[in-house]
Amino acid sequence: MKNPKLFSDSYQLTLTLFHRTKNFPKQMRPTVGRRLEESSVDLLLSVKLASVSKGKSRVQKLRTASQKLDEIRLLVQLSKDNKGVSSGSFGEISSLTSEIGKEIGGFLKYESQKLYNASK
Repeated sequence: MKNPKLFSDSYQLTLTLFHRTKNFPKQMRPTVGRRLEESSVDLLLSVKLASVSKGKSRVQKLRTASQKLDEIRLLVQLSKDNKGVSSGSFGEISSLTSEIGKEIGGFLKYESQKLYNASK
């Protein structure tokens, strides 16, 4: 699976989140900040592993990436509500997560259909 856009978007999201968490209020950094950073790295690694996997393993890695993306979305919303992320940053991050979600969803649909057709 060639997914340079998915990988590059996930990488950009990870960089953006690391940059934003530096400016979190002190009480948010060890909790929400750390979880955001860890989830973004997990997302990036899942996308990379999916790109080198095949079949059911690829689908599983993409599902893991989708779950990590959902975690990131929730944590970013929590960060915004607690003034850890500005509205402008929230918009930028939301745009990236939306694009990544579409890309993961498209790959999942394609790979699942491929597995279904192979089992016929």
